[in-house]
Amino acid sequence: VGQCASTGLTTCVNGVVGDTCIPGTPQAEVCGDAIDQDCSGADLSCADVDGDGDGLTTENVDCNDNDPNIHPGAIEICDDGIDNNCSGEDNQSPVINTFTSTYAPVSIGTSITATADFTDDNPNDVHSVSLDWGDNTTADFVLPVGIRNIEESHTYTGPGVYTITLTVSDGYCGAGFSQYRFVVVFDPKGGSVTGGGWIMSPQGAYPADPSLSGNANFGFVSLYEKGVNIPKGETEFEFKVADLDFHSTTYEWLVVAGAQAKFKGTGQINRTGNYGFMLFAVDGNISGGGGIDKFRIKIWDKDNNDVIVYDNNLNASDDAAPATALSGGAISIKKK
Repeated sequence: VGQCASTGLTTCVNGVVGDTCIPGTPQAEVCGDAIDQDCSGADLSCADVDGDGDGLTTENVDCNDNDPNIHPGAIEICDDGIDNNCSGEDNQSPVINTFTSTYAPVSIGTSITATADFTDDNPNDVHSVSLDWGDNTTADFVLPVGIRNIEESHTYTGPGVYTITLTVSDGYCGAGFSQYRFVVVFDPKGGSVTGGGWIMSPQGAYPADPSLSGNANFGFVSLYEKGVNIPKGETEFEFKVADLDFHSTTYEWLVVAGAQAKFKGTGQINRTGNYGFMLFAVDGNISGGGGIDKFRIKIWDKDNNDVIVYDNNLNASDDAAPATALSGGAISIKKK
């Protein structure tokens, strides 16, 4: 590069009009000062300067030329209030608002539907959806831009108490997550469960007085009669040290799956009130039963916000296997 040629741009210094090109050896260009220091023939626009050293300038869409971590192609950090990748918005994780499915028990082979809706502050995001039905099958699909509703159907081929898990991802950062508990699928030809005996009720099982422990007696029968989708039977449970005597009044459903059985209904304590209950049983003599009969009963007050009254596996989830071995008696699961 030699001496400056005229740029056609002029300056006025102390009343003297001059060319913006500085005569002599070219110098480092200063952007935006209307002077052609490097004799390139024009002043350098500040939009062409890489101010943060990330290899990009505001001229080629670096939306923040003062921070090397912010530029097109950068990893977007969810919910930080910063547009890290210069997409025009801070990416927000999807939020699932509602997620529902059937409440009433259904027989095997019956189609059920799960529905959900979610929000995302980023209107142009494309969302991937995964529905885990809880029976080792999933439904995976992509929603069109702008769609925020989900409706999918599924048919269970085996009895069980299933948890459906929904995941919605926008492909940038976090994902929305929700679970629906429970879809109850029964086999009206699936058999029966009976049991009688006692367990050693552990401390904590009776929340009104967690210090109480001791023998608790039980007896139950639950089965489907031909052509009827509601099981019949009777359940008795007595935890004498707590003066708790539970008697079932109605059953809702029964699920028999391998060595495990589970049924749900309502009843009374000491011949009064409105209590829900769920009974879990393991027949140790059936393959998968582990050789030990096990029992759990969970009772809650339906007229008092479903407060737990008794649960000998307190804090265990409703899809967990019972953990309390019988101290005496037996449980028998039979298939038709």
